[in-house]
Amino acid sequence: MNEPSPTAVRRLVWIIAIGTAARAAVAARFPIHPDEAYYWLWAHHPALGYLDQPPMVAYLILLATRLGDAVIWIRLPSLLLGAATSYALFLLGRDLFDDRAGLVAAGLFQIVPILMFGGIMAVPDAPMYLAWVLALRFVWQALHGRPQRWRAAGLAMGLGLLSKFYMAWLALGMLLYIVLDARSWLRRVQPYQGAIIALALVLPVAYWNLHHHWANIRFLLDDRPRPRQGLAGFETFWLTLPYVAFLTPAFVWAFWTTLRRAQDERFRYLCWTSLPAVAFPIVVAAAGVARGHWWGPVYLQLAVVVGVLWNRAVAAMAAGNALVVGCAMALAVAGLSSVPPLSFLSYLYGWNTVAQRVEQQMRQLDAATIVVTDRYSIAAALSYYGNLRYPVLLAGATDPASVWPRFKDYRNANGVGVTYSAFPWARCFRRSENAGPVPAQPYRRLRVVKLYGLFADCPRGPRPHSTTDTGAGGPGR
Repeated sequence: MNEPSPTAVRRLVWIIAIGTAARAAVAARFPIHPDEAYYWLWAHHPALGYLDQPPMVAYLILLATRLGDAVIWIRLPSLLLGAATSYALFLLGRDLFDDRAGLVAAGLFQIVPILMFGGIMAVPDAPMYLAWVLALRFVWQALHGRPQRWRAAGLAMGLGLLSKFYMAWLALGMLLYIVLDARSWLRRVQPYQGAIIALALVLPVAYWNLHHHWANIRFLLDDRPRPRQGLAGFETFWLTLPYVAFLTPAFVWAFWTTLRRAQDERFRYLCWTSLPAVAFPIVVAAAGVARGHWWGPVYLQLAVVVGVLWNRAVAAMAAGNALVVGCAMALAVAGLSSVPPLSFLSYLYGWNTVAQRVEQQMRQLDAATIVVTDRYSIAAALSYYGNLRYPVLLAGATDPASVWPRFKDYRNANGVGVTYSAFPWARCFRRSENAGPVPAQPYRRLRVVKLYGLFADCPRGPRPHSTTDTGAGGPGR
C-alpha cells in the first residue's frame, strides 16, 4: 500500500480537527444524559464489572475526572476516542479501497448522529467504536501478509469487549468469514494467539460475574427494560431513522452492495463481519430488548462502502445531514433546548433546579439523610447534580451487583422522595407528606415527597414506556 497523498492527509487533518472542535463545543454545553451520570457514578465505585456493562467507560471517566467533574471532563475521553476513530476509519477505508473511501468514512463519522454521539457522550460505545474499527483493520492486514497483526486484533477485540459486550458479534462475524472464506487460517497458530489475548483481557469481568452470580447475564436476559414487545418491538427500527437521518438510503444501499458484490473479497469481508451485528437486533426485537443504536458499529464499516459508492446523490444526502446536524449542534451550544430539533431532549434540562429543591426539603426535614426515587433517570441526575452529598436510593434496585445504595443500610431513615407520578410509599415508609411539584424544565413536573421511617425495601414501580427512562435496572444501552 502506497503512502496517502499529501492532499488526502491535509483533508483528513481538517476533517478531524473541525469535527472534534464542533463536538467539543457541544460536549461542553449539552447537559449530561442519565446514562452518562450513571457511568459517572460507576467511576466513584471502581470494580472489575458492573450490572449493565463492562467497566471500560467507568475507568475512562475515573481517569478524566481527575481534572474535575464538569461535563466536559467526563466527555473528554469520548472526544479523543472520536478523533482516533475518525483516523482509524480513514486507514480502514484506505487499506480496503482507496484514500477517497477512507476520507468519506472519516467525514461521515462527524455528521451521522449515531456515530457523532459516540464521539461526544461518555458511553461504552465510544471506546467500542474505536476497538471495532481497529479489529477490522488488523484482521484484514493479518489475512493479507501481516500475520503478526492477529495479536493486535486480539488486543483490540479484548478492549472492545471490556467496553461493550456487543463487540462479541464482530468476533462471531470474523469467525464466520474465516470459516467460509479463509479456512486455512484455522490451522495456523496466529489467530489463536489473538483469541488468547482477547480472552485474557476479559477474564477479570468473567471473574467478577462469577462472584456476583452472573449479574451481567441476568440483566441481559431478565432485568433489561422492554418498552416494546411483540410486533411493537419492531417499531424500534423506525425510531432509529434519526440516528442516520438523510443518509439512511445510502447505508441501506451500502449493505446491499456488500451482498451484491460478494465476489469481491473486500465487500465479502465487510458483509460477513457485519452480518451477526445486523441480524441480532432484528432477531430479539419481538422480545422488546432491541435498541436501534446497536447498529452503530455496523454503520462504521458501512461508511467505508458509502465512500466507495460516493456520487452526487450520496453527496446531496450527506450535505443534508451536515446541515441538520450543524444546526442541531449550534442550538445545543446556544442552549436553546426548546427549539426543534432539540426539543425532544428537553427532559435533560432543569435538573440543577430539582437538586436544589431536594436539598432545600432535606434541610427542612428533621434527620433527613436519603433521597429515594423510582426512576433510574431521576436517580442518576440527582446523584450527579447533588454531587454525592446524599445517598440516592433507587426503588427496585436490590441486586447486590448494583452501585445504588442498599435500603437495608438505611433502616428508620427519613428522606425525600422524587417521582414523576404516584408511588406506593406506604410499602416502605411509615409516613409520607407531599411537598409539592417542581418543574424539570420543560419536560414534565416532578413530585417531591417528605418521607419518614424507612422500614422495608421500596418495590420497583411500573416500568416506563418512554425511551427517555429505562427503569430501575439501569440504562437501556
